[in-house]
Amino acid sequence: MLNFLPQNNKKKVVREYLYRFSSLFFLFLFFVLIILFSFFVPSYFFVTYKNAAVSDQLALSILESKNKKVDITATISDTNGLIRILSSEDTSLTVRSEILKKLLNDKQKQISLTSLNFLNNDDGSMNVEISGIAETREDLINFEKNLKNDSSFSNIDSPVSDLLKSINADFSVTLKYSKK
Repeated sequence: MLNFLPQNNKKKVVREYLYRFSSLFFLFLFFVLIILFSFFVPSYFFVTYKNAAVSDQLALSILESKNKKVDITATISDTNGLIRILSSEDTSLTVRSEILKKLLNDKQKQISLTSLNFLNNDDGSMNVEISGIAETREDLINFEKNLKNDSSFSNIDSPVSDLLKSINADFSVTLKYSKK
């Protein structure tokens, strides 16, 4: 094939061809980047949102775990306190059970005990307040006599007003228990 173009014009045509090709290439690249950018921007915002949500959940879980540690610590200290109480060499629980056994032995079935209050004294003795209901006045008098006959109990006080009612008499007795 014959080439009728001079050498300068051939170079211009090749250069023109390269310009057109490169401009089409860069235009195509520009549109591809715009399309990719349009797909990645929503993904970027979604990932940013998810990252913030996960960070918030992480902070919340760390805070909850600290609270659980505090709750666990409080539970452990409460449990340790109960263990100390149950395993202590303090004999007040055994003394109270002894008092209760003695009171139940001294009372007849016509006497109903409604409350017992214990107060430790510095000298090792214990003050006890007994409240209850006696079916008759005589039952209450017999109960007080039985308490006075027991050498473990002293300072037995009962208000006279407890003896006013002859049936279903409410009463309260205070006494001092000394282990002998």
